[in-house]
Formats: sequence, structure tokens, C-alpha cells
Amino acid sequence: MRVQNTSISFPNQAIFKWLLVCSFLVSFMSIQSIESESIKKTDRHIQRIALKDSNLSKVEKKLMNMGLKRTNRIISSKASWYGEYFHGRTTANMEIYNKDLITAAHKTLPLNTYVLITNKLNNRKLIVRINDRGPYVDGRDIDLSEAASKILGSHGKGVVPITYEILAKA
Repeated sequence: MRVQNTSISFPNQAIFKWLLVCSFLVSFMSIQSIESESIKKTDRHIQRIALKDSNLSKVEKKLMNMGLKRTNRIISSKASWYGEYFHGRTTANMEIYNKDLITAAHKTLPLNTYVLITNKLNNRKLIVRINDRGPYVDGRDIDLSEAASKILGSHGKGVVPITYEILAKA
């Protein structure tokens, strides 16, 4: 019985070498990616421990946890809220509006921008994400979700004076 040579032969050795290099690079990059993710997890863990022992305000801790920083771009205006009528409808960024989530609408800010809102009547603060457009009433800049309005203490009042600070990625 005769055994045939089953080795793979490439007509062009350059292609073979190129494939070997590519497979090595893919393997190397996969290892780097895993190590990078491990370092990120460790950094987040260290940050959580540091935050527990710090004298930072709740807002500053939340900003750090969310990877946001203050920009000192503060605007005074009025805010209203919207709820049940829009619940389940599509927002400007194609999400389904949920009155129980902490979101808001703004006429011109880029969608998915985070904003720190302060209710001037009671000094309550809240970080919201802009996911919709509105309000379409003069003199108001922000339409809060029903949940956000309850946290800020503006739900029973309807329209309240606010300041809002545009936040940036840290």
C-alpha cells in the first residue's frame, strides 16, 4: 500500500508567508484586546473603591461613574415634563419613549448628550440623557420624562425654573 503526500503546497511561497503573518497578527491582537479589557475592569474597580472613601458630592461621584465631566456651559431656563400620552411612541433617536426612564427632550442639543439639571426651587440635581426633541413651547428648553420630573420635584408644578449644564465625556 502506498501513502500519498498530503502536505499542502502553495504555488506562491509569498502568499503562504503572508497568511502566516496575518494569522500571527490576529492572534496577537486578540490577546492585546483581552488584556486591555482586563485593565479597564481593574481600573473601574479601583475607581469604585476610591469613590467610596472620597469626600466628593453624589453628583461628582455619579459623573465619575458615568465617565462624564463638567463643562461649565450652564444655561438658565424653564423645564416641563411629558409622560403618558407619549409613552410607547418613538423618540427622535428611534428609541421607544418610556415615561419611567430618566431622559429628556431638547430642541437643539445632540441626541445622547448628557445634561446636569438643577431645579432652582428646591436645588435638586439630576443627570439626564437627551433622547428626543422638544419642547415646542417658547421659553422652555427641556422636556423631562415623567420619572425625571418626579425626582427633581417638578411633577406637580408642571413648569419650573432650572439651570442645566451640558456634560462631556471624560
